[in-house]
Amino acid sequence: MKMKSSEENAPLVVKPIYHEQKAVKPADGFGFSRVYDIVNSLPKEVWFMYAIKYLESYSFFILAYSLVLYLSEEFGFGDEQASWAYGIYGILVSVYGLAMGAFIDSMGVRNSLLVGLSLLIVSRAVLALTHSIILLVILLAIALPVGAALTLPVLQIGIKRHTEDDSSTRAVAFSGFYIVMNVSAMTAAPCIDAFHRLVPLLRHESLGIHITPYRLLILAGALLSCASLWLTFKYIHDEERQAPHPPVSLDSFRHVFKSSAFWRFVLLAVLLLGVRSIYRHLDATFPKYMVRNFGKDAPFGSLIALNPFCVVIVTILSAPLGLTYHPVPVIIFGSFISSLSPLVLALGTTYTNAIIFVLLLSIGEGIWSPRLYEYSVMIAEKGREGTYMALAAAPMFLATLLTGATSGTLLERYSPETGERHPEIMWAIIGLTSVLSPVLMLLLRRVIEEPHNHKE
Repeated sequence: MKMKSSEENAPLVVKPIYHEQKAVKPADGFGFSRVYDIVNSLPKEVWFMYAIKYLESYSFFILAYSLVLYLSEEFGFGDEQASWAYGIYGILVSVYGLAMGAFIDSMGVRNSLLVGLSLLIVSRAVLALTHSIILLVILLAIALPVGAALTLPVLQIGIKRHTEDDSSTRAVAFSGFYIVMNVSAMTAAPCIDAFHRLVPLLRHESLGIHITPYRLLILAGALLSCASLWLTFKYIHDEERQAPHPPVSLDSFRHVFKSSAFWRFVLLAVLLLGVRSIYRHLDATFPKYMVRNFGKDAPFGSLIALNPFCVVIVTILSAPLGLTYHPVPVIIFGSFISSLSPLVLALGTTYTNAIIFVLLLSIGEGIWSPRLYEYSVMIAEKGREGTYMALAAAPMFLATLLTGATSGTLLERYSPETGERHPEIMWAIIGLTSVLSPVLMLLLRRVIEEPHNHKE
């Protein structure tokens, strides 16, 4: 169906979004007391979505932090095999999200969550119990990524639709949403260490039982998804029912592709790949690096937990930046700090450098990521958020594939399980690659920004 140009452009222009944010500067009374009042007035559906976000993010991070080690220890995967499996799983989340974006718009938030959570419950339970390579491949290639594509991104759409009538409420709600995600990561990482210390290997030879801490962690994720499914069924309702869902068709994608604002955001997402790859190395490379260079009892989970802890603090303290400056310079500044973090590990293999690596990565993330988080949803017009998010997230998940392609190779070459190790070279390569992100964003800033908003 042919759309009028005003209908194509009006909902997609990014400039009014920033104007709404400018209207709530601290000078207009937007302080911590104002934030407190907004938090107390958030719709109850937002709080239930926070609860589901916590449960599902916790389960997601448990799997992300454990997957490469789980595949190596339980199925005998080598470094490159485990890293490729990790990368392919991550990219398939994006592929399925891209394919189902329009269907999410059609099904609505509630139905998408019900389907996605049901699939995650079954797939996590089977993953925790199976010893079959065939089942493992089916789970990592189909069931788990489809379930993930229908849950966590859909919650962002739900937050938007329940807060879009008030820009200040929307901004606070998304800040809270981001904080909840990091709190879940903060609690997930130490649980890995705790399970390994407190939960013995469970064996019962006569019954053929062989349950490791990794399997118990994944099984716990399935049980938590049961709680998420109950919360969704009982408390989540579709705000968008007031307006008809757009039909599922190629028009949804054509409509998005005609937006210049969308393509500016895609460029920004592509340029951020270098920085985003560091977070995937935190999942896929850092745990094996710690175990091989500091011993099997190296508390890599606790070190990783520093990341969300610091991000929560920095997100709160850096909130005024989001109310004062255009998002692009804030994203460039924060990503530059994050991009320097791997270079610290290139200076030497010590616990001090490992801690500084996580802290620098986290400080930068707390500055740039919240500014990108809400913006990635708010460029979308109402009723087409699923399509927009799927298309916009596609280049971001390339970071997972790139990490999967390089992590195993770097580990085997510079930090192998046996033999001579030179991990500083590995982190120098990762660091020099990540620094390209803020440099290219700075050079292309005028292209990325909305032309009328380039004032700083």
